[in-house]
Amino acid sequence: MGKRKSTRTKTHQIDVTEKAAQVREFVVELVQIKEPVDVVMEGKVVIRALPAKEPADADFVDATPDERARAWREIQKIQRKVGRSLKDLGVTEDDVLREILTDD
Repeated sequence: MGKRKSTRTKTHQIDVTEKAAQVREFVVELVQIKEPVDVVMEGKVVIRALPAKEPADADFVDATPDERARAWREIQKIQRKVGRSLKDLGVTEDDVLREILTDD
């Protein structure tokens, strides 16, 4: 079995430089924690923040077709669960983002 080539996954970036001070403080707090962090709102996890790896330490690899298919099925399952939970709460993804970014 040969070595897999490294790749990077796409991520969505939000620049918090111009956001409210509370948002910047929250991000600073997240950065200082060196393990995954679940952000909870009304008893439900709405964000899972993972610590970033430095490029030199990154260990991204290409997945096999079977691994990609299995991962995609798992992502779809999670998306359905999140969608049902949000619907049960009567909120949208936009509502969640707006609440997180609201300057109190």
